[in-house]
Amino acid sequence: MAQNPRMTKATLEVLDVLYQGPEKLYGLKIAQGTGLMTGTVYPILARLENIGWVTSVWEQDEGPDVRGARRRFYQLTPMGREHARAALRERSARESRTTHHRPETGLA
Repeated sequence: MAQNPRMTKATLEVLDVLYQGPEKLYGLKIAQGTGLMTGTVYPILARLENIGWVTSVWEQDEGPDVRGARRRFYQLTPMGREHARAALRERSARESRTTHHRPETGLA
């Protein structure tokens, strides 16, 4: 269950939003935070949940303020938080290497 998912750009974006955001976020907010379509985000969340990096709970549909469809809230598990932190650090290091070491083109 502790296998690592493929770290695509989209997976890293989802992990970043979950890592930086409030404790629990619902799927549409995660999609908005990443700029990705929900059809991309939900399968990533499902994969992360299957490997134990993310947990989810359905919104309780009680009280007068509830309207619309129930939302499913997602949050990183402690293990997921560790893996997300490592993956995001690696992405940051990779981006800083490519930003600081661009070859000169010789054009003036």
